[in-house]
This record gives sequence, structure tokens and C-alpha cells, in this order.
Amino acid sequence: MKILIGWSMSFASQMYEVKSALEALWHEANLSPNMDFFTTNAKEQVTLEQELAFCRSTGIVKKFFDEIPKHEWMIVLNYDKKGIHGYLGTSVLMEIAIAYFLGKKIYLLHDIDRSQPYALEVLVIDPMILNGDLSLIK
Repeated sequence: MKILIGWSMSFASQMYEVKSALEALWHEANLSPNMDFFTTNAKEQVTLEQELAFCRSTGIVKKFFDEIPKHEWMIVLNYDKKGIHGYLGTSVLMEIAIAYFLGKKIYLLHDIDRSQPYALEVLVIDPMILNGDLSLIK
């Protein structure tokens, strides 16, 4: 199956591991273009202005949105961050909404903290929660 990997920029280092694991399970796993910026620059060492300039110059958000219709499924890497279980950033929320609107199957790598303000909106679309087990993707 053709799977698009969505993730919060804080989880850039994990995306290559998940991509390799999915490919070992015979899936075609794809990432958004222009990921090198996020894997070579530590999030805490990049200013908002640098990140904004990079995102605007590459059109990275639009490019990811353009990838969603080309894939059958989307998996979201939602690790814990800042004490929030199953953290989802705002860009990922937009990606999930587009994937849902387009009728794509959505997987969350981990369950989400029900106290997050968007928990209802995410859970109402009925994503499959993998609890870290990529082999559940069939």
C-alpha cells in the first residue's frame, strides 16, 4: 500500500525509522519533500524566522497537501512531547483534515491525550490507533 507519513516537525528524526519499518512490511512509504532542513537542524536551534523563511521558500505545506491525494493511507507520527501523550501539531491537524475529507484511511502511531483541545475532532474521524505496532497496517 502507498502510505504518506505525517509528523510534527519535532519528530523529524523518527520519520526515517518509521519509513524503513513500513518498507520492511512491504508498504510504499513516502515523506514530504524538503525534509533535510528539519533533520539537520535541531528544532530548538532554529528561530521562528528561519523556519518561516524555509517553509515559505520551499512551499513545504502546499507540497505535502498535494501528496495526500496520491496516497491510499496516511500515518501520523504522534509521539509524546512536552508531557502531552500522542502530541499532534497544528500542521498535522490540517493534514489529517485533508486526508479525511479525501476519504483516506488515517492511522495514528499512538493514542492521543484526551485532554488536548482537538481530541474530539481527531477521534470523531475514527483513525486507527496503532499503539506503536506498524504490523497492524494491513
